Amino acid sequence: MTSRKKPFSASLAQADRRFHSLNLLLADYEPIVDLARDEAILDNKQPSSRYGSRDYADNRFYKNLSMPLGPVTPGEAGAGGASEPGASETAPAAPEAQAAPAAPAAPLDPSKYFVLWACCLAVDGASRSLVCDLQRSTFTFIPNVLVEILELCKDRPISAVYEHYQHQHDQQIDEYLQFLISKEYGFLSASPQRFPAMSLAWRSPRTITNCVIDFAAGTEHPLASINEQLSTLFCQAVELRFFYAASLAELSGVLEAFVDSTVRGISVLTGAHPTVDRAALELLLRQHKRVKHVTVHSTAAHDEIVRVDLHTTLRFTSEQVTSEACCGQVSPRYFNCNVEAFTEAVEHNSCLHRKVSIDARGAIKNCPSMAHSYGQIGDTPLLQVVAQDHFQASWKVTKDQISVCQDCEFRYICHDCRAYVADPAQPLSKPARCRYNPYQGRWE
Repeated sequence: MTSRKKPFSASLAQADRRFHSLNLLLADYEPIVDLARDEAILDNKQPSSRYGSRDYADNRFYKNLSMPLGPVTPGEAGAGGASEPGASETAPAAPEAQAAPAAPAAPLDPSKYFVLWACCLAVDGASRSLVCDLQRSTFTFIPNVLVEILELCKDRPISAVYEHYQHQHDQQIDEYLQFLISKEYGFLSASPQRFPAMSLAWRSPRTITNCVIDFAAGTEHPLASINEQLSTLFCQAVELRFFYAASLAELSGVLEAFVDSTVRGISVLTGAHPTVDRAALELLLRQHKRVKHVTVHSTAAHDEIVRVDLHTTLRFTSEQVTSEACCGQVSPRYFNCNVEAFTEAVEHNSCLHRKVSIDARGAIKNCPSMAHSYGQIGDTPLLQVVAQDHFQASWKVTKDQISVCQDCEFRYICHDCRAYVADPAQPLSKPARCRYNPYQGRWE
């Protein structure tokens, strides 16, 4: 569980006064973004069950999970609300049994422990909290008092949690935990030590994980040299941003420079051009498999998103992008709720960590929108720049250090921005383009 490590002022009695009905409370805390479900709709699939098929989930996340991932045992589930996973394989229920109306949830076995799945982490905020499901890339809102209950559940059975609140809220505690069980965020176990917490340490052998390269009309970057240097740094992802209407030939020429590279994913942002239509882009994507996303801005037509294949998308938007000032937007559509992004945000800056950028004038920076330059790409080696302590200083600025962000429940799944801050005189002020108020729990 991830917490701000501040004392909780809420109590169950306060929660009772604040919310008239637990059912209404839980209804209010449905997730506003469900990335796994959105992806499943695009792929004509259904989100996977944690107890059943997991074909949909990205397998790279499973190697980091520290608990068994076997099926639930129906016999134990009937006695305790949800059984410990991995007990035995059982045949699926008959169709008529599956179609039967759901019975009321059975009372929880107070002798057992409630355990969150290792990939489900609670993050507390000023007015509400989240359970982040890093396996399914989803989250659900929960009240802050439930984070306190989950903290108590770490080292004591449910009966001891009842005793902590002097048995005044046993039913409400049961309903809270049943809600988490129904969402498949947790389960009951007689041996919680068998399910250790997932490590939140973030590690990568790559010196640089991502690079942004900007282009204006007339920009001539030494692309072959840039690719060679990025490969030396084991860079994994590159974003190419064209602030003008690049032709298909120009795009193809730039992408040719990355044919032999350590880069595994390329994202392209370019202006609308007569030669850049859907058919031409799909052909370009077949020729350059590293390209995963293409966004065409300044289009005359309506916005459109095209799924080319499982890993590649095209987006056409009427929004005009004419300079690096376009970045820094904070929105739920940019949230990353997965193991890699979450653990990186806990220890590092969620935007600048292991990033290097080259602006349209060839200046090497942490971010193209930042003022400080570390030299020109034509005469300053990237390896020399990224090794500097000053360059790496921004990598260590976490959301827990940033004003307002440190009180936000989204802080570990949200991108930061240090180029545009609310108060330029305070380097640790919140991103200027964030419109979320964590103290009121709403977007302004």
